[in-house]
Amino acid sequence: MPHERPPGGVGTVVCCEAVTRSGNYEMLFELARGGMGTIELGRTVGVAGVRRLVAVKRIHGHLSGSTEAIARFLDEARVAARVNHANVLALHRAARDERGLYVIFEYIEGESLDGLVDRAELRHERVPPSIVVRVVLDALAGLHAAHEAKDASGKSLGILHRDVSMQNILVGRDGVARLADFGISKSALHSVATEIGTLVGKVSYMPPEYLRHEPVDRRMDVYAMGVTLLSALAGHDPWQGASEAQVVSMVLTQGVPVSSALGGIEVAKEIEEVVARACHQDAARRHATARDMLDELERHARRSRCIASPVEVAEYVEKLAGGFLDARRQAIAESIESLEKVHISTTPPPRVNIVMPARSRLRVAAVVVSAATCSAGALFALARIHDSDRTSIDPPASDTSWSTASATVSASSPPPAAPATSAITGRRVVAPFESTNPITTPSARPQSVGPAQARSQAARSTVQARPQSAAPRESGTPVKPGGISTANPYR
Repeated sequence: MPHERPPGGVGTVVCCEAVTRSGNYEMLFELARGGMGTIELGRTVGVAGVRRLVAVKRIHGHLSGSTEAIARFLDEARVAARVNHANVLALHRAARDERGLYVIFEYIEGESLDGLVDRAELRHERVPPSIVVRVVLDALAGLHAAHEAKDASGKSLGILHRDVSMQNILVGRDGVARLADFGISKSALHSVATEIGTLVGKVSYMPPEYLRHEPVDRRMDVYAMGVTLLSALAGHDPWQGASEAQVVSMVLTQGVPVSSALGGIEVAKEIEEVVARACHQDAARRHATARDMLDELERHARRSRCIASPVEVAEYVEKLAGGFLDARRQAIAESIESLEKVHISTTPPPRVNIVMPARSRLRVAAVVVSAATCSAGALFALARIHDSDRTSIDPPASDTSWSTASATVSASSPPPAAPATSAITGRRVVAPFESTNPITTPSARPQSVGPAQARSQAARSTVQARPQSAAPRESGTPVKPGGISTANPYR
Protein backbone atom coordinates (compact mmCIF):
# COMPACT_ATOMS: atom_id res chain seq x y z
CA MET A 1 0.00 0.00 0.00
CA PRO A 2 1.62 3.27 -1.04
CA HIS A 3 1.62 5.39 2.08
CA GLU A 4 1.92 9.07 2.82
CA ARG A 5 3.67 10.79 5.67
CA PRO A 6 1.51 12.09 8.50
CA PRO A 7 0.22 15.62 8.01
CA GLY A 8 2.66 18.33 8.95
CA GLY A 9 5.65 17.26 6.86
CA VAL A 10 8.99 15.85 7.90
CA GLY A 11 9.54 15.54 11.63
CA THR A 12 5.90 15.66 12.69
CA VAL A 13 4.52 13.16 15.17
CA VAL A 14 0.77 12.70 14.93
CA CYS A 15 -0.84 11.37 18.13
CA CYS A 16 -4.35 10.25 18.88
CA GLU A 17 -6.12 12.02 21.72
CA ALA A 18 -7.25 8.75 23.23
CA VAL A 19 -5.60 5.36 23.40
CA THR A 20 -7.84 2.58 22.14
CA ARG A 21 -7.78 -1.14 22.77
CA SER A 22 -8.31 -4.13 20.54
CA GLY A 23 -8.36 -7.82 21.23
CA ASN A 24 -4.67 -8.37 20.51
CA TYR A 25 -3.06 -4.96 20.75
CA GLU A 26 -3.42 -1.47 22.17
CA MET A 27 -3.39 1.34 19.62
CA LEU A 28 -1.21 4.34 20.51
CA PHE A 29 -1.37 6.70 17.53
CA GLU A 30 -1.40 6.85 13.74
CA LEU A 31 1.86 6.65 11.80
CA ALA A 32 0.78 6.99 8.15
CA ARG A 33 -2.25 7.00 5.86
CA GLY A 34 -2.68 5.79 2.29
CA GLY A 35 -5.29 4.96 -0.30
CA MET A 36 -6.12 1.51 1.05
CA GLY A 37 -5.82 2.09 4.77
CA THR A 38 -3.86 3.44 7.70
CA ILE A 39 -0.79 2.34 9.64
CA GLU A 40 -1.04 2.70 13.41
CA LEU A 41 1.56 2.29 16.10
CA GLY A 42 0.39 -0.19 18.69
CA ARG A 43 1.52 -2.40 21.52
CA THR A 44 0.79 -6.10 21.76
CA VAL A 45 -1.14 -7.47 24.73
CA GLY A 46 0.77 -10.22 26.55
CA VAL A 47 0.93 -11.96 29.90
CA ALA A 48 3.29 -11.10 32.76
CA GLY A 49 3.91 -7.61 31.39
CA VAL A 50 5.34 -8.80 28.04
CA ARG A 51 4.74 -6.00 25.53
CA ARG A 52 6.10 -5.17 22.09
CA LEU A 53 5.63 -2.21 19.79
CA VAL A 54 4.09 -3.16 16.44
CA ALA A 55 2.83 -1.48 13.27
CA VAL A 56 -0.83 -2.22 12.61
CA LYS A 57 -2.15 -1.86 9.07
CA ARG A 58 -5.91 -1.37 8.79
CA ILE A 59 -8.17 -1.22 5.79
CA HIS A 60 -10.22 1.94 5.47
CA GLY A 61 -13.74 1.74 6.84
CA HIS A 62 -15.35 2.73 3.53
CA LEU A 63 -13.57 -0.24 1.87
CA SER A 64 -14.70 -2.80 4.45
CA GLY A 65 -17.71 -3.62 2.27
CA SER A 66 -15.67 -4.12 -0.89
CA THR A 67 -15.05 -7.79 -1.63
CA GLU A 68 -12.10 -6.99 -3.91
CA ALA A 69 -10.46 -4.64 -1.39
CA ILE A 70 -10.74 -7.22 1.38
CA ALA A 71 -9.38 -9.95 -0.89
CA ARG A 72 -6.35 -7.83 -1.82
CA PHE A 73 -5.77 -6.95 1.81
CA LEU A 74 -5.71 -10.63 2.78
CA ASP A 75 -3.58 -11.53 -0.26
CA GLU A 76 -0.91 -9.14 1.00
CA ALA A 77 -0.94 -10.85 4.38
CA ARG A 78 -0.60 -14.30 2.81
CA VAL A 79 2.38 -13.20 0.71
CA ALA A 80 4.14 -11.39 3.55
CA ALA A 81 3.68 -14.42 5.79
CA ARG A 82 5.55 -16.59 3.26
CA VAL A 83 8.62 -14.35 3.02
CA ASN A 84 10.92 -14.84 5.99
CA HIS A 85 14.08 -12.76 5.71
CA ALA A 86 15.97 -10.24 7.83
CA ASN A 87 15.60 -7.61 5.09
CA VAL A 88 11.84 -8.00 4.68
CA LEU A 89 9.35 -6.44 7.06
CA ALA A 90 8.06 -9.32 9.18
CA LEU A 91 4.36 -10.07 9.56
CA HIS A 92 3.11 -11.23 12.97
CA ARG A 93 -0.55 -11.97 12.34
CA ALA A 94 -3.75 -11.01 10.52
CA ALA A 95 -7.03 -10.70 12.41
CA ARG A 96 -10.37 -8.97 12.63
CA ASP A 97 -12.08 -6.98 15.39
CA GLU A 98 -15.05 -4.66 15.74
CA ARG A 99 -13.29 -2.08 13.53
CA GLY A 100 -12.59 -4.54 10.71
CA LEU A 101 -9.55 -6.31 9.27
CA TYR A 102 -6.02 -5.54 10.36
CA VAL A 103 -2.50 -6.93 9.90
CA ILE A 104 0.24 -6.65 12.53
CA PHE A 105 3.81 -6.08 11.30
CA GLU A 106 7.03 -5.53 13.22
CA TYR A 107 7.65 -1.91 14.11
CA ILE A 108 10.82 -0.42 12.64
CA GLU A 109 12.11 2.61 14.49
CA GLY A 110 13.61 4.54 11.64
CA GLU A 111 12.79 6.32 8.40
CA SER A 112 12.08 5.34 4.81
CA LEU A 113 14.77 5.84 2.18
CA ASP A 114 12.55 8.51 0.66
CA GLY A 115 12.38 10.24 4.05
CA LEU A 116 16.16 10.24 4.40
CA VAL A 117 16.50 11.80 0.93
CA ASP A 118 14.01 14.53 1.87
CA ARG A 119 15.75 15.24 5.17
CA ALA A 120 19.10 15.49 3.41
CA GLU A 121 17.58 17.89 0.89
CA LEU A 122 16.38 20.12 3.76
CA ARG A 123 20.03 20.31 4.77
CA HIS A 124 20.97 21.18 1.17
CA GLU A 125 22.90 17.96 0.77
CA ARG A 126 22.52 14.47 -0.63
CA VAL A 127 22.63 11.09 1.07
CA PRO A 128 26.23 9.81 0.73
CA PRO A 129 26.59 7.19 -2.06
CA SER A 130 28.09 4.69 0.38
CA ILE A 131 24.95 4.88 2.55
CA VAL A 132 22.67 4.55 -0.49
CA VAL A 133 24.59 1.50 -1.73
CA ARG A 134 24.37 -0.30 1.62
CA VAL A 135 20.62 0.38 1.89
CA VAL A 136 19.95 -0.84 -1.67
CA LEU A 137 22.07 -3.97 -1.10
CA ASP A 138 19.89 -4.84 1.91
CA ALA A 139 16.73 -4.22 -0.11
CA LEU A 140 18.01 -6.40 -2.95
CA ALA A 141 18.63 -9.25 -0.51
CA GLY A 142 15.05 -8.98 0.73
CA LEU A 143 13.69 -8.73 -2.82
CA HIS A 144 15.56 -11.86 -3.90
CA ALA A 145 14.15 -13.73 -0.89
CA ALA A 146 10.62 -12.72 -1.96
CA HIS A 147 11.26 -13.89 -5.53
CA GLU A 148 12.57 -17.24 -4.30
CA ALA A 149 9.77 -17.90 -1.77
CA LYS A 150 8.10 -21.32 -1.97
CA ASP A 151 5.01 -22.93 -0.54
CA ALA A 152 4.94 -25.85 1.90
CA SER A 153 5.41 -28.38 -0.92
CA GLY A 154 8.46 -26.55 -2.31
CA LYS A 155 6.69 -25.02 -5.30
CA SER A 156 7.69 -21.48 -6.25
CA LEU A 157 5.09 -18.85 -5.39
CA GLY A 158 6.17 -16.59 -8.26
CA ILE A 159 6.02 -13.43 -6.14
CA LEU A 160 6.48 -10.08 -7.87
CA HIS A 161 6.53 -7.06 -5.58
CA ARG A 162 5.43 -4.55 -8.28
CA ASP A 163 5.85 -1.59 -5.90
CA VAL A 164 9.59 -1.37 -5.24
CA SER A 165 10.39 2.29 -4.53
CA MET A 166 12.19 4.59 -2.10
CA GLN A 167 8.97 4.88 -0.07
CA ASN A 168 8.82 1.12 0.56
CA ILE A 169 12.36 0.65 1.83
CA LEU A 170 12.53 1.22 5.59
CA VAL A 171 15.91 2.09 7.13
CA GLY A 172 15.99 1.30 10.84
CA ARG A 173 17.80 3.01 13.65
CA ASP A 174 19.79 -0.23 13.84
CA GLY A 175 21.30 0.46 10.39
CA VAL A 176 19.40 -2.36 8.62
CA ALA A 177 17.12 -1.74 5.64
CA ARG A 178 13.93 -3.77 5.05
CA LEU A 179 11.67 -4.13 2.05
CA ALA A 180 8.01 -3.46 2.90
CA ASP A 181 4.51 -3.30 1.44
CA PHE A 182 3.39 -6.25 -0.68
CA GLY A 183 -0.03 -4.62 -1.12
CA ILE A 184 -0.08 -4.80 -4.91
CA SER A 185 2.23 -7.78 -5.33
CA LYS A 186 1.46 -10.66 -7.64
CA SER A 187 1.82 -14.32 -6.73
CA ALA A 188 0.25 -17.76 -6.92
CA LEU A 189 -1.37 -17.03 -3.55
CA HIS A 190 -3.49 -14.17 -4.83
CA SER A 191 -7.22 -14.61 -5.15
CA VAL A 192 -7.70 -11.38 -7.12
CA ALA A 193 -6.21 -10.97 -10.59
CA THR A 194 -5.39 -7.57 -12.05
CA GLU A 195 -7.67 -6.76 -14.94
CA ILE A 196 -6.12 -6.68 -18.40
CA GLY A 197 -5.10 -3.16 -19.32
CA THR A 198 -4.85 -2.04 -15.69
CA LEU A 199 -1.57 -0.72 -14.30
CA VAL A 200 -0.78 -0.74 -10.59
CA GLY A 201 2.13 0.96 -8.88
CA LYS A 202 4.09 4.18 -9.40
CA VAL A 203 4.59 5.27 -12.99
CA SER A 204 8.18 6.39 -12.43
CA TYR A 205 9.16 2.84 -11.44
CA MET A 206 7.29 0.95 -14.22
CA PRO A 207 9.40 -0.73 -16.90
CA PRO A 208 8.59 -0.31 -20.63
CA GLU A 209 7.23 -3.85 -21.06
CA TYR A 210 4.74 -3.31 -18.26
CA LEU A 211 3.59 -0.01 -19.75
CA ARG A 212 3.05 -1.86 -23.06
CA HIS A 213 0.97 -4.51 -21.23
CA GLU A 214 3.44 -7.26 -22.12
CA PRO A 215 4.25 -10.24 -19.89
CA VAL A 216 6.52 -9.39 -16.97
CA ASP A 217 8.76 -11.34 -14.59
CA ARG A 218 11.13 -10.57 -11.72
CA ARG A 219 13.15 -8.27 -13.99
CA MET A 220 10.28 -5.81 -13.53
CA ASP A 221 11.31 -5.46 -9.87
CA VAL A 222 15.00 -5.26 -10.87
CA TYR A 223 14.14 -2.28 -13.06
CA ALA A 224 12.32 -0.59 -10.19
CA MET A 225 15.30 -1.19 -7.91
CA GLY A 226 17.57 0.45 -10.51
CA VAL A 227 15.31 3.54 -10.54
CA THR A 228 15.35 3.51 -6.73
CA LEU A 229 19.15 3.45 -6.63
CA LEU A 230 19.35 6.24 -9.20
CA SER A 231 16.80 8.45 -7.41
CA ALA A 232 18.52 8.02 -4.03
CA LEU A 233 21.94 8.87 -5.46
CA ALA A 234 20.63 11.89 -7.37
CA GLY A 235 18.44 13.10 -4.54
CA HIS A 236 15.39 13.44 -6.78
CA ASP A 237 13.22 11.68 -9.37
CA PRO A 238 14.96 11.17 -12.78
CA TRP A 239 12.05 12.97 -14.46
CA GLN A 240 11.79 15.80 -11.98
CA GLY A 241 8.86 18.09 -12.79
CA ALA A 242 7.39 15.90 -15.57
CA SER A 243 3.77 14.72 -15.61
CA GLU A 244 2.86 11.03 -15.59
CA ALA A 245 2.02 11.12 -19.30
CA GLN A 246 5.39 12.68 -20.09
CA VAL A 247 7.17 10.08 -17.95
CA VAL A 248 5.43 7.24 -19.80
CA SER A 249 6.40 8.74 -23.15
CA MET A 250 10.08 9.22 -22.17
CA VAL A 251 10.35 5.71 -20.72
CA LEU A 252 8.97 4.13 -23.90
CA THR A 253 11.05 6.23 -26.28
CA GLN A 254 14.23 7.31 -24.52
CA GLY A 255 14.61 5.17 -21.45
CA VAL A 256 15.83 6.27 -18.05
CA PRO A 257 18.21 9.32 -18.21
CA VAL A 258 20.91 7.84 -15.95
CA SER A 259 23.83 10.06 -17.00
CA SER A 260 21.93 13.33 -16.81
CA ALA A 261 20.41 12.44 -13.45
CA LEU A 262 23.85 11.68 -11.99
CA GLY A 263 25.54 14.68 -13.59
CA GLY A 264 27.75 16.49 -11.14
CA ILE A 265 27.54 13.71 -8.51
CA GLU A 266 30.69 11.85 -7.51
CA VAL A 267 29.73 8.26 -8.18
CA ALA A 268 32.09 5.53 -9.28
CA LYS A 269 31.81 4.72 -12.99
CA GLU A 270 31.20 1.06 -12.22
CA ILE A 271 28.23 1.86 -9.97
CA GLU A 272 26.75 4.09 -12.67
CA GLU A 273 27.05 1.15 -15.07
CA VAL A 274 25.16 -1.09 -12.63
CA VAL A 275 22.35 1.48 -12.51
CA ALA A 276 22.24 1.77 -16.31
CA ARG A 277 22.05 -1.98 -16.75
CA ALA A 278 19.26 -2.41 -14.18
CA CYS A 279 17.22 0.36 -15.88
CA HIS A 280 17.75 -0.82 -19.46
CA GLN A 281 14.78 -0.57 -21.80
CA ASP A 282 15.35 -4.14 -23.00
CA ALA A 283 14.50 -6.58 -20.21
CA ALA A 284 16.87 -9.17 -21.68
CA ARG A 285 19.83 -6.82 -21.04
CA ARG A 286 19.05 -6.29 -17.39
CA HIS A 287 20.19 -8.40 -14.46
CA ALA A 288 18.27 -11.65 -14.60
CA THR A 289 17.64 -11.68 -10.83
CA ALA A 290 17.90 -9.41 -7.85
CA ARG A 291 20.77 -11.58 -6.64
CA ASP A 292 22.73 -10.85 -9.85
CA MET A 293 22.28 -7.12 -9.35
CA LEU A 294 23.26 -7.43 -5.67
CA ASP A 295 26.46 -9.33 -6.47
CA GLU A 296 27.58 -6.90 -9.18
CA LEU A 297 26.76 -3.81 -7.15
CA GLU A 298 28.56 -5.09 -4.05
CA ARG A 299 31.63 -6.13 -6.04
CA HIS A 300 32.04 -2.72 -7.68
CA ALA A 301 31.20 -0.85 -4.45
CA ARG A 302 33.85 -2.71 -2.47
CA ARG A 303 36.41 -2.17 -5.20
CA SER A 304 35.74 1.56 -5.17
CA ARG A 305 35.31 1.65 -1.39
CA CYS A 306 31.84 3.04 -1.76
CA ILE A 307 29.95 0.87 0.70
CA ALA A 308 29.01 1.73 4.27
CA SER A 309 28.68 -0.65 7.19
CA PRO A 310 25.39 -1.08 9.09
CA VAL A 311 26.91 0.89 11.97
CA GLU A 312 27.62 3.83 9.65
CA VAL A 313 24.05 3.65 8.32
CA ALA A 314 22.74 3.72 11.89
CA GLU A 315 24.84 6.78 12.68
CA TYR A 316 23.54 8.53 9.58
CA VAL A 317 19.91 7.75 10.46
CA GLU A 318 20.57 9.15 13.93
CA LYS A 319 22.09 12.28 12.43
CA LEU A 320 19.16 13.01 10.11
CA ALA A 321 16.17 11.56 11.95
CA GLY A 322 17.33 11.23 15.55
CA GLY A 323 15.38 14.25 16.78
CA PHE A 324 12.21 13.08 15.05
CA LEU A 325 12.57 9.57 16.45
CA ASP A 326 13.21 10.92 19.96
CA ALA A 327 10.02 12.97 19.71
CA ARG A 328 8.16 9.85 18.66
CA ARG A 329 9.60 7.98 21.63
CA GLN A 330 8.31 10.70 23.92
CA ALA A 331 4.88 10.46 22.34
CA ILE A 332 4.97 6.68 22.80
CA ALA A 333 5.94 7.06 26.47
CA GLU A 334 3.09 9.48 27.10
CA SER A 335 0.58 7.23 25.35
CA ILE A 336 1.75 4.20 27.32
CA GLU A 337 1.56 6.15 30.58
CA SER A 338 -2.02 7.11 29.78
CA LEU A 339 -2.77 3.53 28.87
CA GLU A 340 -1.31 2.19 32.11
CA LYS A 341 -3.44 4.57 34.17
CA VAL A 342 -6.58 3.33 32.46
CA HIS A 343 -5.43 -0.25 32.89
CA ILE A 344 -4.76 0.15 36.63
CA SER A 345 -8.11 1.85 37.28
CA THR A 346 -10.12 -0.83 35.47
CA THR A 347 -8.23 -4.03 36.30
CA PRO A 348 -8.74 -5.88 39.62
CA PRO A 349 -5.63 -6.99 41.48
CA PRO A 350 -4.27 -10.27 40.12
CA ARG A 351 -4.81 -13.51 41.98
CA VAL A 352 -1.68 -15.25 43.13
CA ASN A 353 -1.72 -19.01 42.81
CA ILE A 354 0.90 -20.87 44.80
CA VAL A 355 1.84 -24.12 43.13
CA MET A 356 3.59 -26.72 45.25
CA PRO A 357 4.59 -30.36 44.68
CA ALA A 358 2.06 -33.11 45.27
CA ARG A 359 3.86 -34.40 48.39
CA SER A 360 3.83 -30.91 49.91
CA ARG A 361 0.15 -30.54 49.11
CA LEU A 362 -0.58 -33.81 50.94
CA ARG A 363 1.38 -32.65 53.98
CA VAL A 364 -0.46 -29.34 54.06
CA ALA A 365 -3.79 -31.12 53.72
CA ALA A 366 -2.94 -33.42 56.62
CA VAL A 367 -1.99 -30.46 58.81
CA VAL A 368 -5.22 -28.67 57.92
CA VAL A 369 -7.35 -31.74 58.67
CA SER A 370 -5.55 -32.30 61.99
CA ALA A 371 -5.99 -28.67 63.00
CA ALA A 372 -9.67 -28.79 62.08
CA THR A 373 -10.14 -31.96 64.13
CA CYS A 374 -8.42 -30.45 67.17
CA SER A 375 -10.48 -27.28 66.83
CA ALA A 376 -13.70 -29.28 66.64
CA GLY A 377 -12.73 -31.26 69.74
CA ALA A 378 -11.87 -28.11 71.66
CA LEU A 379 -15.14 -26.49 70.71
CA PHE A 380 -17.04 -29.62 71.75
CA ALA A 381 -15.26 -29.66 75.13
CA LEU A 382 -15.97 -25.99 75.70
CA ALA A 383 -19.62 -26.58 74.86
CA ARG A 384 -19.82 -29.43 77.42
CA ILE A 385 -18.17 -27.27 80.09
CA HIS A 386 -20.57 -24.46 79.33
CA ASP A 387 -23.53 -26.86 79.54
CA SER A 388 -22.29 -28.26 82.83
CA ASP A 389 -22.10 -24.74 84.25
CA ARG A 390 -25.71 -24.16 83.36
CA THR A 391 -26.98 -27.65 84.37
CA SER A 392 -28.01 -28.85 87.81
CA ILE A 393 -28.23 -32.59 88.29
CA ASP A 394 -30.53 -33.94 90.97
CA PRO A 395 -29.03 -33.12 94.38
CA PRO A 396 -27.68 -35.86 96.63
CA ALA A 397 -29.96 -37.53 99.17
CA SER A 398 -29.10 -35.22 102.06
CA ASP A 399 -30.40 -32.02 103.51
CA THR A 400 -28.42 -29.44 101.56
CA SER A 401 -28.93 -26.33 99.46
CA TRP A 402 -27.55 -25.04 96.15
CA SER A 403 -27.81 -21.84 94.20
CA THR A 404 -27.55 -20.41 90.69
CA ALA A 405 -27.07 -16.90 89.35
CA SER A 406 -30.81 -16.42 89.18
CA ALA A 407 -32.39 -18.60 91.90
CA THR A 408 -31.62 -20.38 95.18
CA VAL A 409 -33.35 -23.67 95.96
CA SER A 410 -33.40 -25.02 99.55
CA ALA A 411 -34.53 -28.54 100.42
CA SER A 412 -35.19 -29.65 103.99
CA SER A 413 -35.65 -33.28 103.07
CA PRO A 414 -34.08 -35.44 100.39
CA PRO A 415 -35.83 -35.40 97.04
CA PRO A 416 -36.82 -38.58 95.32
CA ALA A 417 -33.84 -40.67 94.32
CA ALA A 418 -32.64 -39.99 90.78
CA PRO A 419 -32.70 -42.90 88.41
CA ALA A 420 -29.39 -44.52 87.54
CA THR A 421 -29.50 -43.09 84.03
CA SER A 422 -29.63 -39.49 85.18
CA ALA A 423 -25.90 -39.38 85.76
CA ILE A 424 -25.36 -40.47 82.19
CA THR A 425 -28.07 -38.53 80.40
CA GLY A 426 -27.58 -35.41 82.49
CA ARG A 427 -31.27 -34.73 83.14
CA ARG A 428 -31.58 -30.98 83.60
CA VAL A 429 -33.83 -28.74 85.64
CA VAL A 430 -34.72 -25.54 83.85
CA ALA A 431 -35.82 -22.50 85.83
CA PRO A 432 -38.71 -20.38 84.55
CA PHE A 433 -36.45 -17.44 83.57
CA GLU A 434 -34.57 -19.76 81.14
CA SER A 435 -37.65 -20.94 79.31
CA THR A 436 -37.02 -18.63 76.33
CA ASN A 437 -33.90 -20.61 75.42
CA PRO A 438 -34.44 -24.02 76.95
CA ILE A 439 -31.69 -26.59 77.20
CA THR A 440 -33.03 -30.09 77.15
CA THR A 441 -31.64 -33.55 77.59
CA PRO A 442 -32.36 -36.29 75.05
CA SER A 443 -34.64 -39.08 76.25
CA ALA A 444 -35.26 -37.29 79.56
CA ARG A 445 -38.93 -37.25 80.53
CA PRO A 446 -40.32 -35.68 83.74
CA GLN A 447 -41.11 -38.32 86.32
CA SER A 448 -44.67 -38.63 87.46
CA VAL A 449 -45.38 -37.36 90.95
CA GLY A 450 -48.45 -38.35 92.94
CA PRO A 451 -50.80 -35.74 94.44
CA ALA A 452 -49.91 -36.59 98.04
CA GLN A 453 -46.20 -36.52 97.39
CA ALA A 454 -46.53 -33.24 95.50
CA ARG A 455 -48.38 -31.62 98.43
CA SER A 456 -45.78 -32.94 100.87
CA GLN A 457 -42.88 -31.57 98.81
CA ALA A 458 -44.64 -28.25 98.28
CA ALA A 459 -45.11 -27.90 102.04
CA ARG A 460 -41.46 -28.60 102.78
CA SER A 461 -39.83 -26.69 99.87
CA THR A 462 -39.53 -23.03 99.11
CA VAL A 463 -38.29 -21.35 95.94
CA GLN A 464 -36.89 -17.85 95.95
CA ALA A 465 -36.38 -16.37 92.45
CA ARG A 466 -36.39 -13.03 90.78
CA PRO A 467 -39.89 -11.95 89.87
CA GLN A 468 -40.73 -12.41 86.20
CA SER A 469 -43.75 -11.65 84.12
CA ALA A 470 -46.04 -14.50 83.60
CA ALA A 471 -45.87 -16.10 80.18
CA PRO A 472 -48.54 -18.25 78.56
CA ARG A 473 -47.90 -21.92 78.97
CA GLU A 474 -48.48 -24.43 76.24
CA SER A 475 -51.23 -26.94 76.86
CA GLY A 476 -50.03 -30.29 78.01
CA THR A 477 -46.70 -28.99 79.35
CA PRO A 478 -45.85 -30.66 82.65
CA VAL A 479 -44.73 -28.21 85.31
CA LYS A 480 -43.10 -29.02 88.61
CA PRO A 481 -44.44 -27.47 91.76
CA GLY A 482 -42.70 -24.22 92.49
CA GLY A 483 -42.71 -23.10 88.80
CA ILE A 484 -39.73 -25.21 87.60
CA SER A 485 -40.51 -26.67 84.16
CA THR A 486 -39.06 -29.96 82.93
CA ALA A 487 -40.74 -29.86 79.54
CA ASN A 488 -38.77 -30.67 76.32
CA PRO A 489 -40.01 -28.23 73.65
CA TYR A 490 -38.42 -30.27 70.80
CA ARG A 491 -40.51 -33.39 71.48
